[in-house]
Amino acid sequence: MKIPAFRRMIPAVAAAGLLGLAAPAAALAAPGSGAGTGGSSAGGSGFTVNDQGTISPPQDTDDQNKPVYYPNCAAVRAAGKAPLYASQPGYNGLLDPKHTGVACAPGSNTP
Repeated sequence: MKIPAFRRMIPAVAAAGLLGLAAPAAALAAPGSGAGTGGSSAGGSGFTVNDQGTISPPQDTDDQNKPVYYPNCAAVRAAGKAPLYASQPGYNGLLDPKHTGVACAPGSNTP
């Protein structure tokens, strides 16, 4: 009895589908290879996976809700945040005397 061609393909198609579903899990399970390692976040959940494959819970987000204040452009540059745009935390009109929306821009003489 001869088996139709489409019936012979079913095991191969099923195996390919299963491998496709298992690939993301394998990337998380294999430390140091692929997505999900090196401190990256899995899907915005806040959980991180380090190089050894250890999963860490989200960090405390209270620091993100605190207002940011820079007294001068030297403090902005020291924090590595220059130039500071109007939409970013810590932007202050006093740091942007030309009112361009960019505070502590390169070449500006704002202290």
